[in-house]
Amino acid sequence: DFGFENVKGAAVEYLTDNQISRYLSGKMSSSQAEQTQYYNSKKSELTTKATADSFIKDIYFFSDGISSLSTNKKSTEDMFGKYMASSQGKTVGADTQKYYWAGQPSVIDETLEIADDSYAIRLVKSFYRQDALLVMDIEKEAILSILREMNFGEGSKVSFVTEDGAELARDGSRKTVFTDTKFYQVAAASEEQTGIIENAKIGSISYLFVFRKISDTGAMVCALIPNSEILGQVEKIGQITIMIVVAACIFAIVIGGGISLSI
Repeated sequence: DFGFENVKGAAVEYLTDNQISRYLSGKMSSSQAEQTQYYNSKKSELTTKATADSFIKDIYFFSDGISSLSTNKKSTEDMFGKYMASSQGKTVGADTQKYYWAGQPSVIDETLEIADDSYAIRLVKSFYRQDALLVMDIEKEAILSILREMNFGEGSKVSFVTEDGAELARDGSRKTVFTDTKFYQVAAASEEQTGIIENAKIGSISYLFVFRKISDTGAMVCALIPNSEILGQVEKIGQITIMIVVAACIFAIVIGGGISLSI
């Protein structure tokens, strides 16, 4: 939550930056020297920001008729129109006030030759009253480092799942595990921020399904813990409890015997 809120805070700064708006609107084009100087300076600043923030991989600004400003080496001049004409772009255009979080690849990846598995999730937000876009890719490794800390025992499955159905598993794979299941769909449709669903089945194996929705991204961290693993842990706890009780009884007998002998 903290990482995503920081990304959103940085996005607000960019979206309200008058100089970025001037550049994207083409108002700097009357002075080639000013435009080039601003482009180079801002590109360096964006690169520094992406390097310093462990959650941010890349930052892009798109507008038609002017070179895109980004941390990417490639540039394009007509990405806004292309993207807004795509299915993802139409979703973004339907509510320009909303911050849209996407996990599935788009025309942006195709045009700029971005590997669709190089980032965990992408923030897309249109500028207010301007035909321009801000795009921020979230570092895949930042999400994986959190997922790897979640160890629920042998046979468990943990994934970061975006609202549009892209999954990133703890081992870094993109294999679909959760999105096609009924229990995931129930969790996604619920108003609860966190929850547990018992006896969630995949094939012949029963799991405990645990989920946590992340900030306002629509994404969830999902975990499947085998029932056998849970029962095994309960059995171990029972065995340890019996050992402690037996040890306590022996200790009590020894002390009681010692006291009675001294009497």
